[in-house]
Amino acid sequence: GNTQPTPDAVNNFGIVRTKRSPSVFAKIAYDKQINSDLRFRISGSIYNNANSQRNTLFAGDRTGSNYFGVMEPATINGLPISIGTSPSNPATQAGPNFTSGRFDPSVANRVTAINISPFLKYKGLELQGGYDNIKGSAYSDVANGSWNKRGWNQIYAEAVYRFFSDQVYVGVRYVSANGEPGGMRYGANDAGKTVGAQAKVNINRLAFAAGYMPTRNMLLKVELLNQQYKDFPWSDYRYEAKLSGFMISAVIGF
Repeated sequence: GNTQPTPDAVNNFGIVRTKRSPSVFAKIAYDKQINSDLRFRISGSIYNNANSQRNTLFAGDRTGSNYFGVMEPATINGLPISIGTSPSNPATQAGPNFTSGRFDPSVANRVTAINISPFLKYKGLELQGGYDNIKGSAYSDVANGSWNKRGWNQIYAEAVYRFFSDQVYVGVRYVSANGEPGGMRYGANDAGKTVGAQAKVNINRLAFAAGYMPTRNMLLKVELLNQQYKDFPWSDYRYEAKLSGFMISAVIGF
Protein backbone atom coordinates (compact mmCIF):
# COMPACT_ATOMS: atom_id res chain seq x y z
CA GLY A 1 0.00 0.00 0.00
CA ASN A 2 0.95 3.65 0.20
CA THR A 3 3.85 4.29 2.56
CA GLN A 4 3.19 8.03 2.85
CA PRO A 5 0.13 9.31 4.74
CA THR A 6 -2.68 10.30 2.38
CA PRO A 7 -5.82 12.31 3.14
CA ASP A 8 -8.60 10.10 4.44
CA ALA A 9 -11.13 12.09 2.44
CA VAL A 10 -13.29 11.98 -0.66
CA ASN A 11 -11.11 12.29 -3.76
CA ASN A 12 -11.68 14.38 -6.89
CA PHE A 13 -14.29 11.95 -8.21
CA GLY A 14 -16.44 12.58 -5.15
CA ILE A 15 -16.87 8.98 -4.09
CA VAL A 16 -13.81 6.92 -3.25
CA ARG A 17 -11.93 7.65 -0.06
CA THR A 18 -8.20 7.72 -0.72
CA LYS A 19 -7.25 6.00 2.50
CA ARG A 20 -4.30 3.65 2.61
CA SER A 21 -5.04 0.01 1.85
CA PRO A 22 -2.53 -2.82 2.30
CA SER A 23 -1.09 -4.74 -0.62
CA VAL A 24 -1.66 -8.46 -0.08
CA PHE A 25 0.52 -10.97 -1.93
CA ALA A 26 0.52 -14.76 -1.80
CA LYS A 27 2.41 -17.36 -3.81
CA ILE A 28 2.62 -21.14 -3.94
CA ALA A 29 5.01 -23.22 -6.03
CA TYR A 30 6.14 -26.78 -6.63
CA ASP A 31 9.69 -27.36 -7.89
CA LYS A 32 11.14 -30.82 -8.60
CA GLN A 33 14.53 -31.84 -9.98
CA ILE A 34 13.37 -35.15 -11.43
CA ASN A 35 16.86 -36.22 -12.52
CA SER A 36 20.12 -34.57 -13.54
CA ASP A 37 18.66 -33.55 -16.92
CA LEU A 38 15.01 -32.82 -16.13
CA ARG A 39 13.45 -30.18 -13.88
CA PHE A 40 9.80 -29.17 -13.49
CA ARG A 41 8.27 -26.20 -11.66
CA ILE A 42 4.80 -24.68 -11.46
CA SER A 43 3.82 -21.61 -9.48
CA GLY A 44 0.73 -19.56 -8.78
CA SER A 45 0.46 -16.12 -7.21
CA ILE A 46 -2.11 -13.48 -6.36
CA TYR A 47 -1.72 -9.76 -5.61
CA ASN A 48 -4.43 -7.42 -4.35
CA ASN A 49 -4.71 -3.77 -3.37
CA ALA A 50 -8.23 -2.45 -2.79
CA ASN A 51 -7.45 1.28 -2.86
CA SER A 52 -4.21 3.06 -3.71
CA GLN A 53 -3.58 6.60 -4.90
CA ARG A 54 -1.18 5.12 -7.46
CA ASN A 55 -0.34 1.44 -7.71
CA THR A 56 2.59 0.76 -10.03
CA LEU A 57 2.20 -3.00 -10.50
CA PHE A 58 1.34 -2.23 -14.14
CA ALA A 59 1.47 1.58 -14.18
CA GLY A 60 5.22 2.00 -13.80
CA ASP A 61 8.57 0.52 -14.72
CA ARG A 62 11.77 2.36 -13.81
CA THR A 63 13.78 0.43 -16.40
CA GLY A 64 11.76 1.88 -19.28
CA SER A 65 10.77 -0.02 -22.39
CA ASN A 66 13.07 -2.12 -24.52
CA TYR A 67 11.62 -0.43 -27.62
CA PHE A 68 12.47 3.26 -27.61
CA GLY A 69 9.84 5.63 -29.02
CA VAL A 70 7.88 2.80 -30.70
CA MET A 71 4.07 3.11 -30.94
CA GLU A 72 3.91 6.50 -29.26
CA PRO A 73 1.45 9.24 -30.34
CA ALA A 74 3.20 11.66 -32.70
CA THR A 75 0.71 14.55 -32.77
CA ILE A 76 -0.42 17.34 -30.50
CA ASN A 77 -3.75 19.01 -31.32
CA GLY A 78 -3.71 17.26 -34.69
CA LEU A 79 -0.32 18.67 -35.72
CA PRO A 80 2.61 16.33 -36.44
CA ILE A 81 5.67 16.74 -34.25
CA SER A 82 9.07 15.12 -33.95
CA ILE A 83 9.90 12.87 -31.03
CA GLY A 84 11.35 14.83 -28.16
CA THR A 85 10.30 18.33 -29.30
CA SER A 86 7.34 18.88 -26.99
CA PRO A 87 7.85 19.00 -23.21
CA SER A 88 4.06 19.28 -22.82
CA ASN A 89 3.54 15.74 -24.12
CA PRO A 90 5.74 13.27 -22.19
CA ALA A 91 4.57 10.38 -24.37
CA THR A 92 6.59 11.76 -27.28
CA GLN A 93 9.82 12.35 -25.40
CA ALA A 94 12.93 10.50 -26.54
CA GLY A 95 13.52 8.70 -23.26
CA PRO A 96 12.72 5.59 -21.22
CA ASN A 97 8.93 5.61 -21.65
CA PHE A 98 7.89 2.33 -20.08
CA THR A 99 4.84 1.87 -22.34
CA SER A 100 6.66 2.21 -25.69
CA GLY A 101 5.57 -0.89 -27.59
CA ARG A 102 3.75 -2.06 -24.46
CA PHE A 103 0.37 -1.33 -22.90
CA ASP A 104 -0.80 -0.03 -19.53
CA PRO A 105 -4.17 -1.61 -18.55
CA SER A 106 -4.93 1.47 -16.39
CA VAL A 107 -5.70 -0.22 -13.07
CA ALA A 108 -3.58 2.09 -10.94
CA ASN A 109 -6.08 2.61 -8.10
CA ARG A 110 -7.50 -0.85 -7.51
CA VAL A 111 -6.16 -4.18 -8.75
CA THR A 112 -6.28 -7.93 -8.29
CA ALA A 113 -3.79 -9.91 -10.37
CA ILE A 114 -3.45 -13.69 -10.63
CA ASN A 115 -0.57 -15.50 -12.34
CA ILE A 116 -0.05 -19.19 -13.08
CA SER A 117 3.28 -20.19 -14.63
CA PRO A 118 4.65 -23.69 -15.46
CA PHE A 119 8.31 -24.28 -16.34
CA LEU A 120 10.12 -27.30 -17.77
CA LYS A 121 13.87 -27.70 -18.34
CA TYR A 122 15.47 -30.64 -20.13
CA LYS A 123 19.22 -30.33 -20.59
CA GLY A 124 19.67 -27.10 -22.59
CA LEU A 125 15.98 -26.70 -23.49
CA GLU A 126 13.72 -24.49 -21.37
CA LEU A 127 9.96 -24.24 -21.86
CA GLN A 128 7.88 -21.73 -19.93
CA GLY A 129 4.31 -20.52 -20.19
CA GLY A 130 1.89 -18.50 -18.19
CA TYR A 131 -1.58 -17.10 -17.71
CA ASP A 132 -2.40 -13.72 -16.15
CA ASN A 133 -5.83 -12.55 -15.05
CA ILE A 134 -6.25 -8.91 -14.01
CA LYS A 135 -9.28 -7.18 -12.54
CA GLY A 136 -9.10 -3.55 -11.53
CA SER A 137 -10.06 0.07 -11.88
CA ALA A 138 -8.90 3.65 -11.90
CA TYR A 139 -10.73 6.34 -9.94
CA SER A 140 -12.29 7.49 -13.21
CA ASP A 141 -14.13 4.13 -13.32
CA VAL A 142 -16.15 4.99 -10.20
CA ALA A 143 -19.84 5.60 -10.92
CA ASN A 144 -22.91 5.78 -8.68
CA GLY A 145 -20.87 5.11 -5.58
CA SER A 146 -19.21 1.89 -6.75
CA TRP A 147 -16.21 0.67 -8.71
CA ASN A 148 -16.70 -0.47 -12.30
CA LYS A 149 -14.15 -3.23 -12.75
CA ARG A 150 -12.38 -3.85 -16.03
CA GLY A 151 -10.65 -7.11 -16.90
CA TRP A 152 -7.57 -8.32 -18.78
CA ASN A 153 -6.24 -11.75 -19.70
CA GLN A 154 -2.77 -12.56 -20.95
CA ILE A 155 -1.19 -15.81 -22.09
CA TYR A 156 2.44 -16.33 -23.01
CA ALA A 157 4.71 -19.18 -24.02
CA GLU A 158 8.41 -19.29 -24.74
CA ALA A 159 11.10 -21.79 -25.65
CA VAL A 160 14.82 -21.21 -25.11
CA TYR A 161 17.71 -23.48 -26.01
CA ARG A 162 21.12 -22.86 -24.43
CA PHE A 163 24.38 -24.37 -25.65
CA PHE A 164 28.16 -23.87 -25.56
CA SER A 165 28.10 -24.11 -21.75
CA ASP A 166 25.13 -21.70 -21.61
CA GLN A 167 27.08 -18.93 -23.32
CA VAL A 168 24.79 -18.89 -26.37
CA TYR A 169 21.02 -19.18 -26.59
CA VAL A 170 18.22 -18.97 -29.15
CA GLY A 171 14.58 -18.49 -28.26
CA VAL A 172 11.06 -17.72 -29.38
CA ARG A 173 8.22 -16.12 -27.42
CA TYR A 174 4.53 -15.54 -28.09
CA VAL A 175 2.34 -13.21 -26.00
CA SER A 176 -1.35 -12.40 -26.40
CA ALA A 177 -3.22 -9.91 -24.20
CA ASN A 178 -6.86 -8.93 -24.43
CA GLY A 179 -8.96 -6.70 -22.24
CA GLU A 180 -10.71 -3.42 -21.53
CA PRO A 181 -8.53 -0.27 -21.57
CA GLY A 182 -9.46 2.56 -19.24
CA GLY A 183 -11.40 5.43 -20.83
CA MET A 184 -11.50 3.82 -24.27
CA ARG A 185 -14.88 3.49 -26.00
CA TYR A 186 -16.08 2.77 -29.52
CA GLY A 187 -17.46 5.54 -31.71
CA ALA A 188 -19.59 6.01 -34.82
CA ASN A 189 -16.70 5.08 -37.15
CA ASP A 190 -16.22 1.65 -35.58
CA ALA A 191 -18.24 -0.67 -37.81
CA GLY A 192 -20.00 -3.47 -35.98
CA LYS A 193 -19.42 -1.90 -32.56
CA THR A 194 -21.94 -0.24 -30.26
CA VAL A 195 -21.32 3.50 -29.98
CA GLY A 196 -20.20 4.32 -26.45
CA ALA A 197 -19.47 0.70 -25.53
CA GLN A 198 -16.33 -0.18 -23.59
CA ALA A 199 -13.56 -1.12 -26.03
CA LYS A 200 -12.23 -4.68 -25.84
CA VAL A 201 -8.87 -4.89 -27.56
CA ASN A 202 -6.26 -7.51 -28.36
CA ILE A 203 -2.46 -7.25 -28.69
CA ASN A 204 -0.31 -10.10 -30.03
CA ARG A 205 3.48 -10.31 -30.10
CA LEU A 206 5.80 -12.90 -31.65
CA ALA A 207 9.52 -12.50 -31.02
CA PHE A 208 12.62 -14.48 -31.98
CA ALA A 209 15.88 -13.86 -30.15
CA ALA A 210 19.49 -14.98 -29.96
CA GLY A 211 22.05 -14.03 -27.35
CA TYR A 212 25.73 -14.42 -26.54
CA MET A 213 27.24 -14.11 -23.05
CA PRO A 214 31.05 -13.75 -23.22
CA THR A 215 31.06 -13.58 -19.40
CA ARG A 216 28.38 -14.23 -16.76
CA ASN A 217 27.54 -10.52 -16.48
CA MET A 218 27.71 -9.45 -20.15
CA LEU A 219 25.10 -10.11 -22.84
CA LEU A 220 24.78 -9.26 -26.54
CA LYS A 221 21.26 -9.87 -27.85
CA VAL A 222 19.49 -9.72 -31.21
CA GLU A 223 15.69 -9.80 -31.39
CA LEU A 224 13.24 -9.97 -34.29
CA LEU A 225 9.76 -8.70 -33.40
CA ASN A 226 6.27 -8.66 -34.89
CA GLN A 227 3.35 -7.15 -32.98
CA GLN A 228 -0.28 -6.49 -33.93
CA TYR A 229 -2.99 -4.32 -32.36
CA LYS A 230 -6.58 -5.42 -32.95
CA ASP A 231 -10.06 -4.02 -32.19
CA PHE A 232 -8.83 -0.59 -31.10
CA PRO A 233 -11.29 2.26 -31.78
CA TRP A 234 -10.90 4.20 -35.01
CA SER A 235 -10.08 7.33 -32.99
CA ASP A 236 -7.10 5.68 -31.27
CA TYR A 237 -3.66 5.92 -32.88
CA ARG A 238 -3.24 2.14 -32.44
CA TYR A 239 -6.22 1.42 -34.72
CA GLU A 240 -5.18 -1.47 -37.03
CA ALA A 241 -1.58 -0.78 -36.01
CA LYS A 242 1.34 -3.15 -36.16
CA LEU A 243 5.05 -2.94 -35.59
CA SER A 244 7.91 -5.11 -36.75
CA GLY A 245 11.66 -4.89 -36.86
CA PHE A 246 14.78 -6.00 -35.07
CA MET A 247 16.63 -4.84 -31.99
CA ILE A 248 20.31 -5.22 -31.14
CA SER A 249 21.20 -4.56 -27.51
CA ALA A 250 24.02 -5.13 -25.06
CA VAL A 251 24.00 -5.11 -21.28
CA ILE A 252 26.47 -5.35 -18.43
CA GLY A 253 24.96 -6.49 -15.14
CA PHE A 254 26.36 -6.50 -11.62
